[in-house]
Amino acid sequence: PAAAPTAVGNQAVGLDLGASHGYTSMSFYLHVTAFTGTSVVFIIQTDDNSGFTPPVTYATFATVSGRTYERVRVASAPERYIRWRANSGTFSAVSFAVVASPNTTA
Repeated sequence: PAAAPTAVGNQAVGLDLGASHGYTSMSFYLHVTAFTGTSVVFIIQTDDNSGFTPPVTYATFATVSGRTYERVRVASAPERYIRWRANSGTFSAVSFAVVASPNTTA
């Protein structure tokens, strides 16, 4: 992320996959390298508009309480835009990366 989240509700600017991206599913990889707090749950949101009004929860990672990594695969097509969001938990700092890997076959 451009800036590490420090509170629930922090989120990335949406990534535009393109109006006719053709992706049939996606995999997401979360890698947490440092964590201070009790927990945080990251989600991936998708929407047909860059304002994410209203966003749809597309994937949910397991609760994070320290350094970890996880892969989540979603078997349905995303809408045009995706972003990560620190959705719940109590923390003061987290360093992490989310990688999105689109699939064009089932």
